[in-house]
Amino acid sequence: MAGLAPFHMADSNIGMGGGLAAATALSAISEQKNVSVVGDGTLWHSALNTCVVNGLYNKQDATYLVLDNKWTAMTGAHENPNSGPQLTGQASGGVFNIERTFKGLGVKHVEKANPYNFRDFQKKLKKIQADPDPQLRVLISEAECQLQRQRTVKPMRAKAIAEGKRTEVERLGVDEEVCVGDHSCMRVNGCPSLTLEESPNTLKTAPVAAIDTTCVGCGVCGEIAHAAQLCPSFHKVTVVRNASRFERFMQRLSERLLPALRAA
Repeated sequence: MAGLAPFHMADSNIGMGGGLAAATALSAISEQKNVSVVGDGTLWHSALNTCVVNGLYNKQDATYLVLDNKWTAMTGAHENPNSGPQLTGQASGGVFNIERTFKGLGVKHVEKANPYNFRDFQKKLKKIQADPDPQLRVLISEAECQLQRQRTVKPMRAKAIAEGKRTEVERLGVDEEVCVGDHSCMRVNGCPSLTLEESPNTLKTAPVAAIDTTCVGCGVCGEIAHAAQLCPSFHKVTVVRNASRFERFMQRLSERLLPALRAA
């Protein structure tokens, strides 16, 4: 997927779980530091034996990025030993833990980061790459797959709304008046909720960026755009259902005051 638009980050694709093994050969002929990526499902399926043990045995100087999203997305969101139940249906109890497994194998530099906190993730990736020790370094990108998370969260939220309970949902948006239509945000983003709409300003011929209703409010699109110093038009709002009387009063007050303040 990283080889496709808008990322274009891969020059070659090889067998399942073989990224770190290929990096072994590349590190022998190039001084440039490389990063190999593997999902948690593939890690348990084959990569531990074919790549990690080999990398440790050969004292490989490489960074290994493990995408720990708690599901095996490649085969349709199946469980894996890191998160799923046993054959009997009982919880695995965290017997197979990615961080402990790497440390048990002898990897000295293991870090974890939340990919939805883009700045912190970027900082930790740079730090682990800058480690001068010629060794295998592991960064675990740990956050549940948003598709799977929403399949659990949405029914719970709908039930709470039906029962009259107060709920909050965060959503991202793009200020159409600020957006200049250069679409640089899309070229570095790849979020499926980010799309194009006609500009409300007749003087702007280019379509403007917009975020549709599939947005789950993870915030990555805005964080990337701001971190890359691309665009100030992204904003986050909190949608409240079954708001309190005070919240409804403040909303009505804002609706009356803001137009008056703009006119002044």
